Amino acid sequence: MTLTKVTYSMIQGAPVNALDYGAVGDGVTDDTAAIQAANDAAAAAGKNLFLPAGTYICAGLTATTSWYGEIGTTLKYSGTTYIQFIQATSVDNIIFKDLVIDGNCSADPVSWNSSNYNSFTGASGITIISSDNPSIINCHSQNTVQHGFKIDGCTNGLLFGCTTNRSRGSSGDGFYNNSVIGLNIIGCKAYDFTRIGFVVDTYGVSPLTSYDIKMSDCHAEYGHNASILYGGGEYNAGVWMENTANAELVNISIVNMTHRGINLCSGINKH
Repeated sequence: MTLTKVTYSMIQGAPVNALDYGAVGDGVTDDTAAIQAANDAAAAAGKNLFLPAGTYICAGLTATTSWYGEIGTTLKYSGTTYIQFIQATSVDNIIFKDLVIDGNCSADPVSWNSSNYNSFTGASGITIISSDNPSIINCHSQNTVQHGFKIDGCTNGLLFGCTTNRSRGSSGDGFYNNSVIGLNIIGCKAYDFTRIGFVVDTYGVSPLTSYDIKMSDCHAEYGHNASILYGGGEYNAGVWMENTANAELVNISIVNMTHRGINLCSGINKH
């Protein structure tokens, strides 16, 4: 998949505007029902969802069509109970583009210790599960519990020009990718996380179901306060690939990790 193909596939017909379904985007109003209704209408019509600039306060949302915003479009989680804030399952060719996702993660402790390193409230960012050709393009996540962006059980995914900032908890990863085939990660950055900047792994199934991974021009910075420091078992790393085959990493920069820069283990043909 190339970025050109993704861009052309995104603009198929006039999109559904979330404002037409009652979304306000004023940073105060609960826009959950309005955005979900707009998504459902767009999906039923075979169209995409457009979220104009604004801050949309929401509880959990289910995406069944592509979503895109513009400069200044932010979706902020309204709750404290952990959820995967925005989730898409079995939606082939789905695209998220030009969105800021705020998981509303609680504040850092004044002094980190074994009782508070994993006590954060809030949500993760965007999660895509069991989909072919998913793409997350020019999106930013911030203040998330666990991952900023997660691609799980998907084929031919694309992460392009995305950034994460402040991922928290014992699984505080910028980008978490699990059991993926044919994933491209291009020009992405992970900053300020409590586990790993970029993860590719296989979890809960036979080994080596993640393969054909290409990662280029990516940066990870400031991995700190991993659970291993407080009695847990997780380290900090910029990139961690495990149970993964045929991975190619080009022009990767890692800055200010507590433990490891790039960790490649339990796989084959990594270079």
